[in-house]
Amino acid sequence: MTEFLACHVAQNRTAAETTRILHREVLPYWGSWTVGEVRKRDIIALLDRVRERGSLIMANRVLAAVRKFFNWCIGRGILEASPCAGISAPAREQARHRTLSDDELSNVLAAARTMGFPFGSIVEILAHTGQRRDEAGRMTWANVDVEGALWVIPGEHAKNGKPHAVHLSGAVLAILSRAPRHQKLILSTDGKRKFQGYSKAKARLDQFVGRQRLDTA
Repeated sequence: MTEFLACHVAQNRTAAETTRILHREVLPYWGSWTVGEVRKRDIIALLDRVRERGSLIMANRVLAAVRKFFNWCIGRGILEASPCAGISAPAREQARHRTLSDDELSNVLAAARTMGFPFGSIVEILAHTGQRRDEAGRMTWANVDVEGALWVIPGEHAKNGKPHAVHLSGAVLAILSRAPRHQKLILSTDGKRKFQGYSKAKARLDQFVGRQRLDTA
């Protein structure tokens, strides 16, 4: 699994999450086993442990990570078949379709402006462009044409693997005008690494949104 993490996962956009899942949920139980020793019943037992603690969605993520690993083993000629074959996702996931009302969106944007750069700017750009968080986090000046009001997202940063262009409104250009121009990654604390700490920042944003609601009540 070490080679899998180093050669395959490290090149994937979800590398950090997959690595975390394998280290926390899988290796403590299978760390001393060879690949050929893992059976279908072992995977089911692994998923059951995750489900029994109430983490149904995480059980899905564990299965996805393990399936990636065994598919990689097949591709490398290490295994002939995957022990994951025939195992269904432990939980059904439903897409979230709810959208914010105009008032809710206004409160979120006001809170984001209060928080400022970089997280507040990320939230504002996501709201104005409808792009994904990871795509915004990888935004560089090399991919932004300020004069042409265009942001080109490279295929390797897009979920579908295809490059696409995003028109930038005046509001987004104003946000970018306040961002540092000397760093590679625009929406980054140091310009070198993507923004981290989304959970804590989101909690702060929720607090600001709550205050906005009280102020306008």
